[in-house]
Amino acid sequence: MAVDIGAVGGFFVVRALRRLRTSPGFTLTAIVTLALAIGATAAMFGVLDAVLRRRLPFPAVDRLAVVWTEVSSRNVREGRSAFGTVEAWRQQSRSVEDVAVLDPVSLTLGHAGELEQVSGARVSPNLFALLGVTPVRGRLFTERDATERQRVALLGHRVWQDRFGSSPEAIGATVLVDGQPSQIIGVLPASIGDAGFDADVWEPHTMFADWEARRVASGSGPWFVFVRLATGAAIEPAERELEAIAQRLAATMPGDDVRRGVRVVPLREQLSGARPRAIAWMLTGAMLLLWLVAAVNVAGLSIARGLARMPQLAIQAALGASRARLLRSLVIESALLAIGAGVAGL
Repeated sequence: MAVDIGAVGGFFVVRALRRLRTSPGFTLTAIVTLALAIGATAAMFGVLDAVLRRRLPFPAVDRLAVVWTEVSSRNVREGRSAFGTVEAWRQQSRSVEDVAVLDPVSLTLGHAGELEQVSGARVSPNLFALLGVTPVRGRLFTERDATERQRVALLGHRVWQDRFGSSPEAIGATVLVDGQPSQIIGVLPASIGDAGFDADVWEPHTMFADWEARRVASGSGPWFVFVRLATGAAIEPAERELEAIAQRLAATMPGDDVRRGVRVVPLREQLSGARPRAIAWMLTGAMLLLWLVAAVNVAGLSIARGLARMPQLAIQAALGASRARLLRSLVIESALLAIGAGVAGL
């Protein structure tokens, strides 16, 4: 005789539901307890994923990193670098495919008779190619713009919307940047601002009045340094190589007896920050502990309920119910509780 497996399974599920309905207090307590634990734990895993695997709008983001100089004797862990050191890294390093610099500044933007204090950044033209950023309007800086110290500027997406109404006519317009006329040549995408590069006005790195002095300086300096690692290069070898180059350069500079180390930090890790990552891990651990406590409590309630049902199970066994059948009914009840708690938790 053929057996309808689906009908048999449905029969056991209906019986399990009826048994759970006879103990509404236990059923509700178990589902709510597990649901709260599952929901909290799932939420924290989402936060942890967002912190540790922050989605950045850059191609091959795992090869992007920030380079810091360290001076242990002065307790400096995130020191910036001078331009001469950056040039030495660019020319001599095999672990690094490209090196770019950025120095944040405060600027005054003048347009249509209005002046506004805005955040600015002066960057080497190759920064955007290093990051893989393309403008939404116009073009980016070129090496010629920087070498000839052309008065050109890029707008951040926010200021383009707020001050120019997202008009394409902003490209080619002349604005005053710190009182000097500059031509707008492009607009950067909003995604770069969301990733932490949120300056309103961008200029070539040569726009500083003391550029010639900055150009030849070595050791510590004002520049944030960004690198794209060569294909297959790892963080630790790149650190050792860049540190060796910096030390060789320092040895040629009279009076520079400060021993500087180099630390290369993946860009994703730098933007998320060490403290938020530690907090996210701690909270996730706490939520896992909460889930474990909830599971133990529900297990205790299930054991107590099972002991109370022992006479009923003994009668079923005496009437011919096999151990497999009794076990199957208990497993189905537990599965229904887990499914209900999981749905409620999500």
